[in-house]
Amino acid sequence: MNRRMLLAYILAPAFSAIGLALIGYGGRGRISRVFEKVPLPPPRYDGNVSIEYALKVRRSIREYEDKPLKLEHVSQLAWAGQGITDKRYGFRTAPSAGATYPLEIYIVVKKNGVEGLSEGIYHYLPREHMLELVKKGDYSRELMDACLDQEWVGEAAINIVVTAIYERTTYRYGDRGRIRYVHME
Repeated sequence: MNRRMLLAYILAPAFSAIGLALIGYGGRGRISRVFEKVPLPPPRYDGNVSIEYALKVRRSIREYEDKPLKLEHVSQLAWAGQGITDKRYGFRTAPSAGATYPLEIYIVVKKNGVEGLSEGIYHYLPREHMLELVKKGDYSRELMDACLDQEWVGEAAINIVVTAIYERTTYRYGDRGRIRYVHME
């Protein structure tokens, strides 16, 4: 095992733990408290840019405009990350070992970060294509601290935190699910 893989195996559970601690995870795949549910606008299935062109011009940007995002943009990002593409079988936009889908998406919204959303931590519900507010307040500073004081994390209108519920994959694949499959997702 090379050093890079070892580091990935160590850091992935650590970042999942940080995300779960921020949201107050109640165990067994359930959030301890939900304050409100927010329906999202339907995702778009076509765009003005080809995937090839988007890959060609992709760059990391760490300076943001000081204006809120639109809810439809948050909707599109959540759907692109873990949205349902086949309601009959529950298939999603991202592949998964054995269709176990261990990844969960949380959106940390800072004050005035998204039009129509109060600040807080929201859990994305793929089947309903909605968000549930699981923790009220502005947690951008805490998230920035957890990300080794990277200022751009605190300045972003939203941060998308990806966590994993390992049991969804390990029940089928045992340790291979924990050691390999979840981390590959």
